[in-house]
Amino acid sequence: MVKRERDIVVLNLDLDRINEDIISNIILEAEEIIRNCIVKSIGGKLVSDLNITIVVDKNDKLTFTIDVTFSAPRFLEIEYDNIIDTAIEEAAKTIESRLLKYVKK
Repeated sequence: MVKRERDIVVLNLDLDRINEDIISNIILEAEEIIRNCIVKSIGGKLVSDLNITIVVDKNDKLTFTIDVTFSAPRFLEIEYDNIIDTAIEEAAKTIESRLLKYVKK
């Protein structure tokens, strides 16, 4: 599996306003988006061993690390990396849009 760094987006967030419930909801939404993108690309019955891990570090900044793996039958000639990249990009867009509510004013 190839590991890639994603773009870093600086949003100037007010971290005091972002609690565990907000982070948890953002993670759940991002996981659902990733799952739906992969199932839509391949078909629900053909995806197996789908593993989505989202780790959030909240210190003086908020960092999301997303890792996705899945399996599909060998007869499918698919670009795993492209499918995963697209799913992560869609999730990242949603994460960013949700966090924009907490930009410092």
